[in-house]
Amino acid sequence: QYAGQSGTVNQTGGALNVLTNYLRVGGGGVGTYRLSGGTVSNTTLYVAASSGSTGTVFISGGSIVGCGGTSESATVGRNPNAYGQVVQTAGLFSLNVSTNQADFVIGRDYAEGLYELSGGMVTNAKIVYLGMAATVGSHPLGTMVLSGSGAIYSSVGMYLGYGYTATGVVYQTGGLCMPSSLRIGCVASGNRGFGRYEISGGKFVGSLDVGNGGIGTLQISSNAILETSWFNVGATWSTTGSVFQTGGYVDTRANALSIGAQTGGFGNYSLTGGSLSNLASITIGSSGGVGFFSVGGTSVVSLWTNTWSHPITVANNSASTGTLQIVGGNVLFKNTQDFTSKQPGSTLDYLFGSEGISTLSVGWTAYLGGTLSLGLRGGVSLFQTNAFTLITAAGINGDFSVKNTSVFLVATNGT
Repeated sequence: QYAGQSGTVNQTGGALNVLTNYLRVGGGGVGTYRLSGGTVSNTTLYVAASSGSTGTVFISGGSIVGCGGTSESATVGRNPNAYGQVVQTAGLFSLNVSTNQADFVIGRDYAEGLYELSGGMVTNAKIVYLGMAATVGSHPLGTMVLSGSGAIYSSVGMYLGYGYTATGVVYQTGGLCMPSSLRIGCVASGNRGFGRYEISGGKFVGSLDVGNGGIGTLQISSNAILETSWFNVGATWSTTGSVFQTGGYVDTRANALSIGAQTGGFGNYSLTGGSLSNLASITIGSSGGVGFFSVGGTSVVSLWTNTWSHPITVANNSASTGTLQIVGGNVLFKNTQDFTSKQPGSTLDYLFGSEGISTLSVGWTAYLGGTLSLGLRGGVSLFQTNAFTLITAAGINGDFSVKNTSVFLVATNGT
């Protein structure tokens, strides 16, 4: 039951049924469990769950099934100065499949936990916590490295940085992450955690909250594929969320993107490459929140194609603040049917590049008010006779109340 004080177990086959419900790897000392075949069942797995312990589990085959009780969490790294690690290259790690599924915690209360998943599957978890703090000042760190053909599933979600300055990090270069919902930077008992998710390859499927009461960052690059339902960035009370997308493909599957919502919420989305597609709508600053959406490079923003209205809204009421920034002339906006930027806190900001500026094409009506800001990207010069179209629309309602246009002359004539 215990592998500690420099103990090692090598299992290549057979079945281990842990009748006492606990398997501790690193119970005060250094423990190692190597599973290449066979089955471990009916256990709550603790990897380095005692102060000062080090525990490592290698899974290259076989299966761990029914892990975690209905009120107990499988845990990798818990208590002061503990370090737990699981390295899975194949096989199955399955949490409890009863009605009350078990949680899975990686890095809890003063400890550090690491899960490296390059093959095989982690499944049947209720919630996967990366960095979970139940004690003030405990600063735990939970990290997952997902690559190759590895896959992880959870029925409720994956929470990164859950309360009390906990930190949770995911690095994904391959594989599949399908957690139902992903919350990056969470709050627990009024205390904020820190979360970061970096995806450059593989696939993510689920809803996204970047900043869910805490401070969250999502970085999307290279060949990453994300299929989301709702997508919120800094869209809860007193939270901060940031997305930096330099490549990859994000498909919201006809759901909305909200950037900065609720009083005290701040959201920032920087899109400089790749695509953001199939959006039902984009709202930048709502319900008292502050949102900033900067689009540049060779990126594509595409709203869903059907007969309904699919708007971009910059600040949805007078209590909100929103900015849409368009940088350079290589951005493509597709299927924007309505555009609204008319509140006192609404700003449409253009930064011209040497190639000019990208036109915001609106299929139906552009409702204008708020502020128009024009500027030049660093080092760019334009001739006095250059003419650029900022917005095209079937109809234009209103005009900007403030125009910070420097040397530019702006006319409102349907374009």
